[in-house]
Amino acid sequence: MKRLSLTGVLLVVSACAHVTTLQPDPAASLAPGTTDVATAQVSGVRVLVSGDKWNADPQNLGDVFTPVQVTIDNNSNRALRLTYEEFKLNGSTGFVHAALPPLQANSVVNQASSRETKPSIVFADYKRPAANGPVILPAQFEHDGFYVAPHLGYGYPGYEAWPGAFPYDPLYYDQYYAYWPEQLPTKAMLNDALLEGAVQNAGKVTGFLYFQPVTSSEQRVSFEMDLIDANNGQTFGHVSIPFDVKK
Repeated sequence: MKRLSLTGVLLVVSACAHVTTLQPDPAASLAPGTTDVATAQVSGVRVLVSGDKWNADPQNLGDVFTPVQVTIDNNSNRALRLTYEEFKLNGSTGFVHAALPPLQANSVVNQASSRETKPSIVFADYKRPAANGPVILPAQFEHDGFYVAPHLGYGYPGYEAWPGAFPYDPLYYDQYYAYWPEQLPTKAMLNDALLEGAVQNAGKVTGFLYFQPVTSSEQRVSFEMDLIDANNGQTFGHVSIPFDVKK
């Protein structure tokens, strides 16, 4: 799908809204020692969310999208699956702001039926690849006990891929990857992105999700996350954290 130009996106955003930031709603629980990090714990999974932590290239990212830093501390006694479809910002207007995939899913995956056998993956090149292979992205997001999703392994070869089945929706990628302007995402955005994958029990990850922009038409948004068992695909909880939209 054709990607948008950054100029066009900026014009649309400027015409419809002022720059906004997300601040924890008074009803939200705050992480100890903070005023801008909301937290919730469900079924042994602790989630910390902040809507004002982005300070990298581009500095004006909040003019175009809504970057949200998320920390996930998994002590649920099961592996936790992370996919962009499971994250949302539900607006007070009724609009659901989707998490945009920063890297295109450009692989064909033959899922393994056993944890002992890694999936067979045929990789396609991504964005101006070198002649001898795919782009290597040195992810810098904080992680411990993390497996990258197999369909993103071509971009992050230094990470061990999740060895079991990892379903994802290619249509979700086709729909929302097209939202990126031609100049985005930057290298910093790719490095700091929260990746799709699985967090082991006692594992932890911190990274950024890039949501469709929250505009001044919203009074509040709710950060929503489904908790999915990476081994059997069953939902075992739901996280909901309220934020106020500051103009």
